[in-house]
Amino acid sequence: MGLFDKGVNRNGKGLFGNDAYDTTSLDKQISNANTRIQDAGYQQQDSDKRNWFEKSTNLPQGQNWLFDTLELLGRPGNAIKNAVDKTFIKNQEGLGESVINGLSGREKVHGVDIASDLGVENRLGKFALGLGADIALDPLTYVPGGALLKGAKGATKLAAAPLRLGYKALESASPGLQALRTNTVEPLLNGAKDVLGHAFVPQYKWDQTLTGGTDDTLKQLYRDTNNTRDFMNEEALKNIGNIAKTTGVNAGDDIGRLMEKDVVMMGPRPLRQLSNDPTHLQATQKLMDSNDALRTWATDNDIPIGEIDGYMRHILSEEERAFRKTKTGRNIDRPTGSINNPDKHVTDNRKYPGSAEDANDQVGRKMFEPNAYFATAIGQKKLIDYGNAVKFRRDILSNPQFAFKHTNGSQIPDGAELIDTNNYQFMKNPNNALPDEIGGKYVVTKGVKEALDRFQGLATDEGTKGVLKAYDGLQNTWKKMALLSGGFHARNAAGALFNNSVAGMNVADLAKYTADAGNDIFNAIKNGKESALLTEFRKQGLGASGISRVEFARHGEEPEQGVIKTVKNLSKSNGQRLNEAVNPLKLSSYKNIFNTSKSVGEASDQVNRLALYKWAKDKGMTPEQAAAKVREVQFDYSELTPFERNVAKRVMPFYTWSRKNIPYQIQSFLNDPRKYEYLNKARLNAQDAVGLNDDNIPDYMKESFTMPVYGANGKGKMLGLNLPVGDLTKLSKPGKTLVDSVSAVLKAPAELALNYNMFRGKPIQKFEGQETKYQVPFTNKEFGLPVKLAYALEQSTGQIGRGLSGILQKPESVDQDTATRLPSLGVSSMTKDFDAQKYAYYKRLDDLKKLQDLILYIQQQEGEKPRTIAEIKKTR
Repeated sequence: MGLFDKGVNRNGKGLFGNDAYDTTSLDKQISNANTRIQDAGYQQQDSDKRNWFEKSTNLPQGQNWLFDTLELLGRPGNAIKNAVDKTFIKNQEGLGESVINGLSGREKVHGVDIASDLGVENRLGKFALGLGADIALDPLTYVPGGALLKGAKGATKLAAAPLRLGYKALESASPGLQALRTNTVEPLLNGAKDVLGHAFVPQYKWDQTLTGGTDDTLKQLYRDTNNTRDFMNEEALKNIGNIAKTTGVNAGDDIGRLMEKDVVMMGPRPLRQLSNDPTHLQATQKLMDSNDALRTWATDNDIPIGEIDGYMRHILSEEERAFRKTKTGRNIDRPTGSINNPDKHVTDNRKYPGSAEDANDQVGRKMFEPNAYFATAIGQKKLIDYGNAVKFRRDILSNPQFAFKHTNGSQIPDGAELIDTNNYQFMKNPNNALPDEIGGKYVVTKGVKEALDRFQGLATDEGTKGVLKAYDGLQNTWKKMALLSGGFHARNAAGALFNNSVAGMNVADLAKYTADAGNDIFNAIKNGKESALLTEFRKQGLGASGISRVEFARHGEEPEQGVIKTVKNLSKSNGQRLNEAVNPLKLSSYKNIFNTSKSVGEASDQVNRLALYKWAKDKGMTPEQAAAKVREVQFDYSELTPFERNVAKRVMPFYTWSRKNIPYQIQSFLNDPRKYEYLNKARLNAQDAVGLNDDNIPDYMKESFTMPVYGANGKGKMLGLNLPVGDLTKLSKPGKTLVDSVSAVLKAPAELALNYNMFRGKPIQKFEGQETKYQVPFTNKEFGLPVKLAYALEQSTGQIGRGLSGILQKPESVDQDTATRLPSLGVSSMTKDFDAQKYAYYKRLDDLKKLQDLILYIQQQEGEKPRTIAEIKKTR
C-alpha cells in the first residue's frame, strides 16, 4: 500500500477500525473531570481558548507563528481553489460564498481534492496534478521575489510616520525630554548594543577606522589571509600525504634520518644506519623540496622564518606530550638540565645539537618526533600559520587608518586600543623577533586587536587547559557519537539542497550543478587531480575542514594529533580507507568508523558548496562574490566571536548551526516566502493523500515538516528531514529551545537529579524500581536496567546508545506515549510509524492527566477533594 493508494479518507475521519484506541471512555472521564473542577469553583476548560487574533483570522488555537503566516499568505489561493472546487466543479456554493469561505479559512481545499473531484485516478498523477494546481492557483506564485518585503517595509514606515512626527512635536514642546533621550537613553542603548555586538556579531565594527570613518580593508585582509593560510595548509598536507603513500607512513623514521644525516652537532655524532631504498631517497628529496618551497615563499614575502632546508623541525612527540600531561615540574626554561628538565637549548625549535634522534639520545627518551612525515607536516603547518600571521600583522599595522606607532604624548582615540606588538610574535622562538619597524607599542582599532588575538591563538596554540580541555574532549566524543548515523548525513544533505534552493537554484539547477560538483569532488579524490574551478574554490577558503582547519582539534584534542591523523589518513589509498572503515575483523574499524562518518559529511558538504559556487559563477559573479554567496547560504562555521567560540559552543554543542541558520531563514522567508509556501503545500497535499491533516498529527511532526511517504487511512510512515526552515518554528518557544540546546554533558546530570526529561517534558522514571526491558538478539534471554541508568547510557553515548537501545528494547517496554505523541524524530531516525487514531488516544490520555493534576492541586488548596460526579448529581 503506497502513498497514493485508494481508500483514503481525505477528511481524516473514520476508516480506522481499531477499537483498541477508542477514546469514548477517555472522553467521558475528561467530561467528568471538567465538571468536578467547575463545581469546585475553578476555571473549566473553555472549548475555544483562541486569542483575539486567532479568532478574528480564524486560525487554529496555539498554532506556531510560522504556520499562521503561511496560512494567511495562502488564503487568497485558498479562496480561488475553494471557488474552483465548490462552485465550478461541484456546483455546491455560489461564487461569492465560496470565495469568502476560502478567504476566511472556514473552508480549506488542497490541490489533491481538486484532482480527485476531477476524476483523476492515477495515484501519482493525482498528487502531482494536485500540487501543481495548488501552486498555479496561488496569486503569491506570481508576486516577484522581494516585493512582499518591500511592501511590508513601506507599510510599516507609513504606519510609523504619525508616531515619529508626534514624538518630534513632543520633544519640541519639552526640551527636557530631548535631553533625556540624548544624554541618557541613547548612550545606554548604544552601550548595550556594543556589548551584544561584540558578544554575538562576528567582526563587529571591524570596518571602523581610527579617524571615525568606515573601511572594509581589515575585514578583507583578514579574509584573504585566512584563505591563503587554509589553502597553503591543505596543499602542504596533501603533498606530504601523497609522498607518504610511496613509502608507507611508518617509513617516516628512516626518511627523517636521511633528511638530517648532514646536521652538524658539537662533538662526534653516533653512526646510524641509513636506508638506500630508492623510494626512501626520493621521498626524502621531495620533503626537502617542500621545505625549500616554503622557505622561498617566506623569503619572497619578507617573512623571517629562518633556515629550514636540510633538517626537520623539532616537534614534541606524541609520547612526550602525553608524558608532560602526567608529570609536573618540567619547565623547559629552567636553567638547570636533567631528563625531566632538559636544557632549554635542547628543546629550542631552531638551536639544537644535532638531529631529532640525537636530541632524544641526550635526554634519554623520545622527546622529539623522529618520523619525518609527522614532524614535517606539523612543522610546516606551524610555519604557514606563523608566516601568514606575520604578513597580516605587518600589513595592518602599516595602514594608518587602523594603526599608528605610539609615542609619548600620542592621543588614543575613543574606542581604540593600545597594544604592545611584541606580544604578537606568533612563535615562541628567539630567532623570530619582530623587525624593528614593527616592534613597540601601537594604537589600533578594537577590530585590529581582535584579529591579532585570533592569529596569536592559532599560531602559538595557546589552547584551553586543564578542566576545560577535558570538557572539550568529552563533548567532542559525545558529538561524534551523536552524529554517527546515515540519517544525520541524509538530513544534512537535504538541508544543504534546501538552502541552495532558497538561494535561487531551481530544481533543474540543483540536479545539474550538484551532479557536476559531485563529479569534480569524486575525480579529485579518486585520481588526485582537480579541476581548475575546484582549485579556485579552495583558494577562496572553501576547502574541506578536515584538512585545512586542523585547529578544530583544539576542542579536546591537541592540534598536533589532528595533523598526524590527517597525514596518516591521506597516506592511505582509497581502498585501504574503505577496508579499515568497514572490515569488522579489523580493530581499527571501530575507530575509523567515526573518521568515515566525518569524511562522508565533509564530502557531502563540499559537493553542495561547490554546486552553489559553480552556479553563482555561471550567474556572472566574481570568485570573491561567489565565495561570499557560499558563506551566506552554507555558512562559515569559523566565523564566530570570542564569546561564541569560548562559551556558547561549549554550552550548546550545535550552537553554530542555529546561530547561522535562523537569521538566514528569517531573511530568506521575508525576502521571498514562496518557496516556503510551496514546501508547506507539498506537506499538506501529502498528508491529505493518506488521510491526515494538521489536527491529527503531533505538533512536532508538523513543525519539522515531516512528509508521509507510505500508508493510507491515517496510518503509515512519516519522513522527517528536519529541513532548516524547521528552526523558525522554535522561535515561538525560545526558553525551551535554549534548554533543549544545552549540551548533554551538562544537562543529563541535572535531568537525572530532577528525574525530568526536559526535551519531552515528562518524568524519566514513573515509579520506584521501574526498569527498561531488553532482549538479547536471536535468543530468549531478557534483562532489565533501571530506567534512569538506561537513560544515562543513551544520553552519554549518543546515537550508538540510542540505536542499540532501540534494537534491544522489548516492544512492551517502549513508552507508547513517547513513541506516539512526543518528539522522536531526532538526529538519528528519519522515519517513524504513525497512526492517527493511536495519536488521538494518547493525546486525550495526556489531556486527562492534566485535569487529574489540576484536581490534585485543588485538593491541596482547599484541603479536600472536589466533589464526585455522584455527589454533584445529588444536589441538582
